[in-house]
Amino acid sequence: MFVVRCLRWVGGLIAVLGFCGAAAAMQAEAKFSFDLARMSLHEALQKYSSLTGRSVIYDSGQMRGRYSSALQGQYTLDDALDLLIAGSGMEISYATARAVSLIMAPSAQSGRFAIAPSTASRPARQRYYGRLQAKLRRMLCADPALEAGAYRLVLQFRITPTPPSVDLLHVIASGRPELEPMILAALHGQPLEAPPPGFGQPVTLLIPARSGQQEGGCAP
Repeated sequence: MFVVRCLRWVGGLIAVLGFCGAAAAMQAEAKFSFDLARMSLHEALQKYSSLTGRSVIYDSGQMRGRYSSALQGQYTLDDALDLLIAGSGMEISYATARAVSLIMAPSAQSGRFAIAPSTASRPARQRYYGRLQAKLRRMLCADPALEAGAYRLVLQFRITPTPPSVDLLHVIASGRPELEPMILAALHGQPLEAPPPGFGQPVTLLIPARSGQQEGGCAP
């Protein structure tokens, strides 16, 4: 039996992933084996669809900079997808055994994406932000393959409390999307100096193109 995989773009925005024919009729209670590392959410959904035969429908424009959770073990269709998209800011809007659609969470302001307004003083915020930017730039410059400073980079992340470290939420490397998974791997979980009390989260940090060379971060 031949199984034809469906991958279709509607208006350049909607990705439909899945299998055609009998493979799409998997029972919802069946369990599937997964061994997926943390990766871009789009790639993870492709792998999920390939493993389960279940179509996944979503706005591809909402996938940029989003990452899945790691998934290992045996899970049903729904349990696996719930775990895979946990913390990504996406949620299930409609689901059957054959297909499921995802939308951005109404506020995407829960869990890791929750907004904590800053109550720290402006001077304290500015001093810490400067040290934070320099620290992350040094981390990026430590790996020549990341070509830090050659493109505009936007990072959004939380600072975990114990111990303080990078919990990277979004990465946008302008013009170099192929580097985004490498940047994620280089920064996620790296230790940081604890922020001042009341420092707002999540943090959005911009590293302009060539800032590394101009400010000495990537100087030989």
